[in-house]
Amino acid sequence: FFVDGANTMKFAGLSLLVGLSAGIQSGEIPDGIGSYVTDPIARHTACVVDANTPSVCVLEGYVTQAVTVDYYILTLPEEGLLYETSPNFRSFGSEPLMAPTPIGQHLLPFLVTDPKHQVVYVPPVNKWPTPSAWAMFKFAAESPIAKDEQDRTIMVQSEPGIVVMTNPHRQIAGSDFSLANSADGWTLSGQLEVVGGNMPSQGVRHQAVAWGGLSHYIYGVDEVQSLDFATGIDLAKWYFEASPQVFYRQELVTAYGGYLRFRFRSQYGNFYELNDPLDWVTIECESCDTGQGARIIRFIDDTLRWIGNEVYMEFHLHENGRW
Repeated sequence: FFVDGANTMKFAGLSLLVGLSAGIQSGEIPDGIGSYVTDPIARHTACVVDANTPSVCVLEGYVTQAVTVDYYILTLPEEGLLYETSPNFRSFGSEPLMAPTPIGQHLLPFLVTDPKHQVVYVPPVNKWPTPSAWAMFKFAAESPIAKDEQDRTIMVQSEPGIVVMTNPHRQIAGSDFSLANSADGWTLSGQLEVVGGNMPSQGVRHQAVAWGGLSHYIYGVDEVQSLDFATGIDLAKWYFEASPQVFYRQELVTAYGGYLRFRFRSQYGNFYELNDPLDWVTIECESCDTGQGARIIRFIDDTLRWIGNEVYMEFHLHENGRW
């Protein structure tokens, strides 16, 4: 997340796959680097969880043939407990939601017996939600869709799917810019002028002072412009860069179809003229595309403009989100 130009910026409230040798029959696809199973598929899922509240989560999968699909829990959440659903809940939809005892590490991989593929997550007791998700676990889908050399049906297991237990605000990853944790580790990169003794290497500053709708935020200052006088374009841009500890996590795969949200404003400066093109938000994934990496960018356009005022921005994380 970044801006360009000689101005002061403030930024607040960010909220954010086992193969077989018979590749064709099993849905396994070789790609020169490795192989992965595409049939069946365990779909990445996000489930909303309130504090101190057991929550039901449905495991989702996909298979191309009209066959049964079994679901196996592969890992357990680092925080909180995971349960099978109770007989009461399965029959009548009534409490108690979960079975008497949680799923234990010694039971993995655990076959989910609920006919609707439901499990119950119980968050840590008496703990406030954070701006990010509570926890995550992995599961797999398994179906009888392959044949062995004797033409006998065998089970094929999908690549692991991820289930993320989000906080009550449906956030998978987010920042509240608390001074207690160094503003969640945000940094600045690019051009940053030394202003008031603030060295560029010291990066983002944090304030807990109300400024319009911003009460906790990070800000950066840049008093230098490097203009191309022929085009009027600022040749130097600087960026707010998200914290690796908070945002470089595999749970974000479940954010597809969701939204990236944040509040943004300038303390001073003229933003009626912006670079064109201007990459406003950049998302990079080093491990995507089988390790080859990927970058998606949201440019300023006729539907996205900013003149320095305080705005609440929301970007749809979808192929039709104008990335």
